Amino acid sequence: MESSSAFLRNAKLYYRKRSDGSSTLDNVLEADKQQISKMSFLLHLLLKSQAQFKCPPVFVQNTILYDLMWQIKATLNNFDKFKFHTQKEREEFFSLWDRIYSLIDTQRILEFNLAGCWFYHKVGILNCFKKEYPPFQITYIDVFDAKKEQICIYYFTPSDKDIESIIIDGREVYADYEKIVQNDFLDRIFCYEKRLWVHIPRDSTKLEIFIRGQRARITFGGKQHQSLEIKHIRNKFKQLTNVNDLWLLMDRDTEADDNAEHLYRYLARNYPKQNIVFVLRRESKDWARLQKEGFSLVAFDTQEFKDTLRASSKVISSHIDTYLVNHLGKDTLKGKDFVFLQHGVTHNDIYSWLNSRQINLFITATKREYDSIAGDFNHYKFGDKEVQLVGFARHDTLLKGEVNCKAHTTSLRGEAEAIHNHTYLKDSIANTTGEIKDCRLPRSLATSRNDKKPTIGNVSHKQILLMPTWRKYLVGDTIGNSNARQYDPLFIKSLYFQTYLSLLQSETLKNIYEKYQCRIIFFPHQNTLPYLRDFRIPDFIALGNCERGLQTLFVESDLMITDYSSVAFEMAYLRKPVLYYQFDEEEFRSNQWQSGYFDYRKDSFGPVVTTEEELLKELEILLQNNCKVGEPYQSNIENTFEFRDGKCCERIYNAILELDKPYERKWTLDSVLRLAQNALKLECYKEASERFRFVLEHLGESEFSNSQVVLNEEIIFNYLYASRLNQASQEALEFLKAQDYENKLAFSNKIKFEIIKNYIEILDAQEVIARLEDLREAIPQQELLEFAYLKLRIYAYLGDKQKLKEVYNELKNTYNIDKKDLDLDLFLFQNELIKAASLQVASTSAGGGGFL
Repeated sequence: MESSSAFLRNAKLYYRKRSDGSSTLDNVLEADKQQISKMSFLLHLLLKSQAQFKCPPVFVQNTILYDLMWQIKATLNNFDKFKFHTQKEREEFFSLWDRIYSLIDTQRILEFNLAGCWFYHKVGILNCFKKEYPPFQITYIDVFDAKKEQICIYYFTPSDKDIESIIIDGREVYADYEKIVQNDFLDRIFCYEKRLWVHIPRDSTKLEIFIRGQRARITFGGKQHQSLEIKHIRNKFKQLTNVNDLWLLMDRDTEADDNAEHLYRYLARNYPKQNIVFVLRRESKDWARLQKEGFSLVAFDTQEFKDTLRASSKVISSHIDTYLVNHLGKDTLKGKDFVFLQHGVTHNDIYSWLNSRQINLFITATKREYDSIAGDFNHYKFGDKEVQLVGFARHDTLLKGEVNCKAHTTSLRGEAEAIHNHTYLKDSIANTTGEIKDCRLPRSLATSRNDKKPTIGNVSHKQILLMPTWRKYLVGDTIGNSNARQYDPLFIKSLYFQTYLSLLQSETLKNIYEKYQCRIIFFPHQNTLPYLRDFRIPDFIALGNCERGLQTLFVESDLMITDYSSVAFEMAYLRKPVLYYQFDEEEFRSNQWQSGYFDYRKDSFGPVVTTEEELLKELEILLQNNCKVGEPYQSNIENTFEFRDGKCCERIYNAILELDKPYERKWTLDSVLRLAQNALKLECYKEASERFRFVLEHLGESEFSNSQVVLNEEIIFNYLYASRLNQASQEALEFLKAQDYENKLAFSNKIKFEIIKNYIEILDAQEVIARLEDLREAIPQQELLEFAYLKLRIYAYLGDKQKLKEVYNELKNTYNIDKKDLDLDLFLFQNELIKAASLQVASTSAGGGGFL
């Protein structure tokens, strides 16, 4: 059988991937060691093709770029990728990447557009593996604040110190907010993303952006522009304008009692005129309770809900799941503000989930949490504009003890009855005969709504709350537009299930329960409820039910056992300890959330254990010590939270109101001065000159009355220096004269010398000679050599042979300057004079220079 191959000049490859993740490509991403072996083969292929063709053929380079692109995307900002490497293996790993990309042309990388590769990846590849800066820059505008008439301009760069200049109608405008996002490839910096929020002035017409002195392309509306007509931005503002005043609040679709419920209650009590609704499934166990309290309820996933969602101006939720934010499609939140109240303190790195969402106001509760999100050089795109440190709404309830009801424990039968309307749970609660399993608590621990914790004599015994988080990679898929999930029979084979099943059925745990007469409450995560029957909860353990208020469950418990859940912060807020049972840390970090700023071994509110034996040992120690922990745990508990004043809801409300207020300038003269200094440091003289000039022009104006900047010689000197190197000495000297700075300030010789240099730059010989005569006796010793060189060039320019000869001999005899060096200096200076004869005095981009 004969066969042949052909290479087509123009062809498209449609890659097919299975939706269940079983494709070869998916498996390759997880086979780290195999991937490294394959990279060695790719390097061999490049080297062999280079030897044969002198340069690897285009199709070989593209094939390798395509293959490596998937690996790059899987590794970006994932510190746990390739975690098994030793340092030597890691060095070899990076060496392979560097050698491969050294054989791939820069132009080939810039033109490659397959496998989801866009300019972000190209900038990163050039920086991370080739140490190159892109030959051009692209900026993006697709995030807007219509009420404040602001746009977010962002771009990707190898350098966090890039100097960008945003020009509107010929004048630079300054960003109100700046954020630097750091993207990592393991322990290398892949690239940075700079995000700048800029106000668009009324009646402006044209936007231009320059980065490092070069014009950057502007991507807007799916097209690239050299400059952008601002009318297009104005049209976008109009499309996003929303005059409605309806606020839609929601926790999960299946349950309430989170930050949204507590904020709603505060608003209803304190601002009854505010138009608010609360969304919940009608079959939720919380519906009747909130309805009885007088909440204005809207049933989730009904036509009324869809209409209400369309009519709302603000969506305020503790959750940010797709079933809410994309309920009406990708434009669900268009023209609306999304206020993310959060479900818990963010302490893991969950940027990959949140960065894909629209968040206009991001509520945080601790200073370190705020810094980890809003600060620079992390993975989050959100900055000071979006993120506010104001505290959680439900913390006011915790602090005041104003809970609506007591959380109570029930048998598994009771839990099943409480959620009987949730059809997705019926099968998971029923046993094999279709009956509801009966595992009621012993009478001594069974609780009613008015029960208190069990007592012996006058001693109240401790309540232990076992409350682990879920594993998104183990539970079933969501059901439609809901938080509810399907039952996955493979769940019971997981390490997670087997570990907690072992703990719940532990004889040692039962002995602790009997010895200390404590109450043990198991409160599984909402997403693991379908598996309740599988846990086979013994009689001595109660099942938590927050039907009448989860907050009281925290208030009445004395300590918590969890794993990685943010509920630990709720206990810490109440100054109560936590045990962390982290038996699957590597698996959790690889498949759920990456570790963040919070170090469990250093920042936690109690001991971290990895085995059941350790857990039960630490539990008994805490019970023996009346649930008191030592250092560093006690200090962590006391110092973590910014607010314990009962005013979190008030601050959240005010932060929401701020969203609707008109634009108010956030940048100051101090920030412009810092920008000028940064530009000068990086030799961007045009930007530096214009920014120093702006500061000098606006000093003392009432608009900048809060500025800490005062007129001083350093600002004037830096302005003159930058102007001279930007070939803008004429404008600088005229401004200096108009402001009469020489009479206002007693200039030092340093700045007088710089003024002379600027006059030389504009070929004003008379002024130079006059100033030199005044300066002759005041030149400091360390500047005499430079002063002699200055005179040499001036007299050469004036053609004064006698004076020129005197200075020439001075340099040769006094300073031992070689004759050849002096002749060369005069020759080069003569060439500069010839060039200057035709030079137009104008502002140019960074760089430049004059006669000195």
